[in-house]
Amino acid sequence: MYLNLEVDIPVDLNLVSIGIRIVGVSPTSCFLSILSIFRICQKLKYIQLVVELTDEYEANLKTVLHTSSVDQNNLPILTDAKSLILVMNGLYWIKFVDLLLRCMPNLMWFVIYYNFKTI
Repeated sequence: MYLNLEVDIPVDLNLVSIGIRIVGVSPTSCFLSILSIFRICQKLKYIQLVVELTDEYEANLKTVLHTSSVDQNNLPILTDAKSLILVMNGLYWIKFVDLLLRCMPNLMWFVIYYNFKTI
């Protein structure tokens, strides 16, 4: 299950900057929640994302982004996005970053902070 904001937020939302912190959900639910926000906020230019796994997901080394539940041919495209700051705590999700960057073809500035944890 993921947070689908498309039914609760007006479609003509004109946000240009957003900060999102998602904690304690699976990588797939996290990514689908972010996609629903991107579909609503098509004019975003400046994005800050903080994604954190809780101990429940960190303890499971098989926690991955299930790309089968993501339609990679129907990703929202944020053509106005100029900068992305991404903070990730938990397991390393290269596919998560790959799909996220595909949504922003004109990105000019990308910063990633990653907290490595030893298990």
